[in-house]
Amino acid sequence: MLTASNGEIALFVAAVLLTLLVVAFVIGLIVHIVREERAAGSDDLEPRTPDSNDASETPS
Repeated sequence: MLTASNGEIALFVAAVLLTLLVVAFVIGLIVHIVREERAAGSDDLEPRTPDSNDASETPS
């Protein structure tokens, strides 16, 4: 039968908790970035005036 010492169990529990903490942090960063992109995207929905750099206005 497999047995583990108390130290090994403590290290395993600490590793699991640290992994969960890192995953939660990364998910939080992704959510924050998505919210910022959506907020910036809603500002871009206003009608734009054509620029001189607009490729659709140049005759071909």
